[in-house]
Amino acid sequence: MNIRPSFNDSLPLTLALDAAKEVTEQIQDHCLSENVRVTAHTPAALSRFSRLPAASQKIVLSRLTDFLRACESARAQGIPFRESRRIIRFGLSQLRLNLGAGAIEQFSEDDVVEVYSADFIQLYRNFRFLEICSYSILDLYSHPWDELYRRPAKITEQIVRGIRQCIEQPSEHPAIVDVPGHFLEEIFSEERRQFFVQQGPFYSLLDEDGAVAGFLGTLKAEIVGAKNHPERQEFNVSPLSH
Repeated sequence: MNIRPSFNDSLPLTLALDAAKEVTEQIQDHCLSENVRVTAHTPAALSRFSRLPAASQKIVLSRLTDFLRACESARAQGIPFRESRRIIRFGLSQLRLNLGAGAIEQFSEDDVVEVYSADFIQLYRNFRFLEICSYSILDLYSHPWDELYRRPAKITEQIVRGIRQCIEQPSEHPAIVDVPGHFLEEIFSEERRQFFVQQGPFYSLLDEDGAVAGFLGTLKAEIVGAKNHPERQEFNVSPLSH
């Protein structure tokens, strides 16, 4: 079955849950076909989604469907998911978002690249992100950044300043955030993975009318621990805030 629900009106909860399952499973199938292992949803993720207000469910389903269509189009055009620069360029074109000239050429293939709306909801990412993240696809689209991850408070403050610069003072030039390497932790995923992160620049993203629509961030990340891992790090972190 290939669900293409209309989100002009809020769906009844059972239909919204069915749509969330179907769309995330189709995304998962596309990823697995490209040898990118992801989890579509979990019982806990579906439960969390079911508790969202109907208007929020509508937004989540719309954004998931946009990502599914981008996956379908990329595969139809023969764009390998693991070719990071190509997949990000393609994803931005699908979202009708514009990035400063020459920025994509600065990305390396092992960079995690994430595209966010101005309200900190992830819209798109390269598949390096999906390879190291242990959240389900449904959770990634159902929760803002600060509900998913935490890191040291001082680092968070500096990063948020860089992001606000991208949103409030858009420029073709990146916002460089001078922070040291640090730990980042998943807050409520089953594995509770921890990463050592080296933050890269942030970039303003503009829509077709030239208005700020979000931001793009890059970073390098290495998995260093997970729940019950014998070498798990304990560090003083606080949720991200904006």
